[in-house]
Amino acid sequence: MSQVALGELTGVKPARISEYESGLYAPTIDMLERFADAFDVPIAALFDETDFDEKPKRKKR
Repeated sequence: MSQVALGELTGVKPARISEYESGLYAPTIDMLERFADAFDVPIAALFDETDFDEKPKRKKR
């Protein structure tokens, strides 16, 4: 998703999204909730490298 598209969904300017991505600023909890809603994932997914489209693999016994 582009910064412009994400900005439209969240009400955040693309320049600010760029600053979050580059680590210049850290998003607030409110911003994290907006981003999670935009991506339709739990907030934890924003911090995890797990692909939430994949189902977890079960261990064989």
